[in-house]
Amino acid sequence: MKTLFVALVALLFAFFLGCQSSITDPVDQESTTFNSNVQEQTSAYKDAFNFKYPSSLKLQGTLLDPSHRPNGYAEISGVVRYGVKEIKGGIKLENALEFYKTAPSGTPDKKFRVDIFVDADLKGGHNHAWSVEKAAEQTIIINSANQSTTYIQKSFRVKNTCCAPLDLVLKFQVNGKELKLVSMELKLVDGLYNDKSKIVFE
Repeated sequence: MKTLFVALVALLFAFFLGCQSSITDPVDQESTTFNSNVQEQTSAYKDAFNFKYPSSLKLQGTLLDPSHRPNGYAEISGVVRYGVKEIKGGIKLENALEFYKTAPSGTPDKKFRVDIFVDADLKGGHNHAWSVEKAAEQTIIINSANQSTTYIQKSFRVKNTCCAPLDLVLKFQVNGKELKLVSMELKLVDGLYNDKSKIVFE
């Protein structure tokens, strides 16, 4: 009789534990909603980023490091993401360099916005890990009669430099809706004011 009672208690205990994890228990909606929102936000951010910067250029090579003279060098590796989009409409844009010539055909000027995002790692003096992670943009207005080549130059502050503040200066050639990397160099930051962008026609 005692054995039967112990077996009955064990059976009830096992049944009780099984009911605690029943498939009919409600799901923790709060946790599921949170995870779903994070995934949706991450996916939306990636979609927006890829839409704004659909193209890419590789950064790789050795740069002269002016903060460790006379023989200082820094290795760079990374990527430039970019997008070039035509802007339509008669909106007046600031920070736009206009280059006018009279077009024989009377073709209107075209406006383009160039969006750039640099993500690069550098190994500088004493093997310090430096980095660049910054966005920039430039609006250009090109007259159809102008057959010259357009260049954009941008400066990006290098993070975690050890001995002096440095800028990574990149020069791009604009070919329609494509950018070509013409040059890259490290420059010492001179003073509080520094002209961060330039467009050159040659």
